Amino acid sequence: RKNGTGEIIAKSTLYINREQGYGVCNNVEVNTSVPASQLNSVYQKYVLGIVSFAEEYNREHPDKPVVQINVGMHLNDLSDEIVKNHSRSRQLFKAINYGEYGLDLMNYNGDSSECQYVIWKLEEKQNER
Repeated sequence: RKNGTGEIIAKSTLYINREQGYGVCNNVEVNTSVPASQLNSVYQKYVLGIVSFAEEYNREHPDKPVVQINVGMHLNDLSDEIVKNHSRSRQLFKAINYGEYGLDLMNYNGDSSECQYVIWKLEEKQNER
């Protein structure tokens, strides 16, 4: 999402595993110009975006729906809001190997490789449709 001057407010990379029915965001990075007092607003819009994506994805792919989306917590700029409002995932979902995309010299495994929180989960009622 961008602000009125065209600057990116926040970003998150979402990986979808179609075969296993999950998504995992690496983390959430917020522009350093965003004041701490506005982080909750950014968090609310982030969650709205994840929910909207999941619902639309599942409408388009009813044969292979996503049932859960997690977010990595390492270097996550919205970690305080996420911890207050969501639960830690019992399962760490595997994302892509970020090292294959230019960061292998740093031995980078991603910010979701050690701790994830459940940001969205398919409700049982939706799952029965």
